[in-house]
Amino acid sequence: MIKTITFKEALVDSLRFYGEDTSRRSRHQNECLYLHNDGRRCAVGRFIRPGKEEFFRTMDNIHNSSIEAAVHAHQHRSSLEGKKISESEAILELTVITDATIGDLLFLEVLHDEDANWDINGLTSFGQETIAHFRPDIAKEVLEEAHGVAAE
Repeated sequence: MIKTITFKEALVDSLRFYGEDTSRRSRHQNECLYLHNDGRRCAVGRFIRPGKEEFFRTMDNIHNSSIEAAVHAHQHRSSLEGKKISESEAILELTVITDATIGDLLFLEVLHDEDANWDINGLTSFGQETIAHFRPDIAKEVLEEAHGVAAE
């Protein structure tokens, strides 16, 4: 059985993972990749459902890691196979995150991709503001759970 994770759990996990060592971010020549050749993965890439890696490698090659483009491409490919799926169904087919919206996944991308969110010590105060901006409903709880940091 595939282990699934909630969006909040994925966010906390990402903050801990990249905060411990920011060189784990999957960046190459100022671009983010879902699946870097050296094994690094972006924040969304870390939660790709097994069996979908090749799809995301192709997306890296043609569209530079845009989750919105990946979800819509998956929907279109499914429709060509006679299977009409919603955006949320596409997300569930592509990732192990059970309750993420496209907005949540875009937020994970922004958090991972933007250098201002990270420095050698981990998440910056700007990164904390990014979390508070995108998900004010869970920001304080997520920051405290990830690092014992109170949201500013």
